[in-house]
Parts: sequence; C-alpha cells; structure tokens
Amino acid sequence: MRLMVVFALSFMATKAQAEKIEVPIDVGVGPAGLMWNGPISADQPLHYALSISGGAVLDKALIKKNGKRIPKKYRRMAKSLDEVRIGHILIPDTLIISPQLNNTGIYGVSWSPLKLGVPLVKKPFRLKLTANPVFTYAFIHSNQPQIGSMHFARPGLAAGASLEFKLFGPLRCSLHARTQLYVPQATGGSVADLGLTDNGLSDNAIWHVEQFALRIHYRFPYRTRL
Repeated sequence: MRLMVVFALSFMATKAQAEKIEVPIDVGVGPAGLMWNGPISADQPLHYALSISGGAVLDKALIKKNGKRIPKKYRRMAKSLDEVRIGHILIPDTLIISPQLNNTGIYGVSWSPLKLGVPLVKKPFRLKLTANPVFTYAFIHSNQPQIGSMHFARPGLAAGASLEFKLFGPLRCSLHARTQLYVPQATGGSVADLGLTDNGLSDNAIWHVEQFALRIHYRFPYRTRL
C-alpha cells in the first residue's frame, strides 16, 4: 500500500513541468447491498446503497511509458504492477440510502480513494482480489430499542474480489463482493463507545459489514499534465 501511495504522489509531483499525457478516466455507478452484523442484521438483513467509482486508471503500459517519473528505488516494483486506480479523496465509494422498511433505516457514506488489486484472470475478463482502507459514516435510526439512533463513524479495512468485463464501446460492467472490518462501535452507542465488556467484545458491537455491488462503467480518455 505504501508503494501505491508513493507511486501516485510521484506522478503528481511533476505536474507543473511535465508534458501532457492521455490518462483513462473510469466512472462507474450501480446498486449495492450491505449486511451489517449484530442487531441491525437481525432486524433487516439487507440494506441498500449506491456503489460509485471514479478516477484515473494507470495500466501497465502507462506505468512502463512513464517509468522515469517513479523514484528509482520503486521502479522495479512499480513495473511489476498490473494496474493502479487512483481516485479523489472527496469522491465516495458508497452512498448508503436505505429507508426504514422494517424498523431500521441507514443513511451514510463510505470513502476508499486508494485500492490495491491483485489480478487472477486478465482475459477475456478481469478477475482480481482487492484490499483497501475504508472510512464509513452512517446515521442509523430504528424503532427497535436495542438499536435506537446512533452516528456510526469508523475507519476500517476491506478485502474482497471483483469481476469486470466489457459490454460494448466505452461501457463496462463489474461485480464486487467485499468484507469490511471496522474498529468496533456499540450499537446505539456514541462514537467513543467501543462496545467492550468485561468478557471482551459485546454481542451488539458493530464491526463487520458485507457488501455486494454491480456497477456500469464509462471509460474515456483525458489529457492532463502528470
């Protein structure tokens, strides 16, 4: 992960004096489902969201072509990467829009600007394992007394798999499944409440979310100074 950050910064650091190059920009959006652990799942197993992606796609050819911009000590490792996707920190990864269908509603947002992907299959489709840091804020409200109302705000780590394939022209489709592990927070508790008891983690602590998503992508070239 440190390599990816350094690599991305090394590209941006030369922006002022570098020539213009063409970088593919990928924008994707589609439905997502989230399954929260604990009392939330017991009340309503599936909650709803929009899955979003947007950012530059630095593939192997682009990395190789611009290898001189990468610090020498990272060049060999960078050239071994298949693809790096860099999003803007203000672009969310997930918009949680899940009305109170049973007793519990959830509205929030997750950010994950930097993702690490390890390809398993490259052609005729792309299948890869993914890992990334994630930060989620969600307002959770419920008629159930064991849930109540709360502000969930936690950093975490996500790991999963994604499948991407071309549709036609500039359009692509991708399927995603990932597990998100968070610093625990007690259901119905404040942000400072870790949900700990004398016997360890409370049964009502939120620490695990499963997410599934489908996205339709539009990819277009963009000329910029890197």
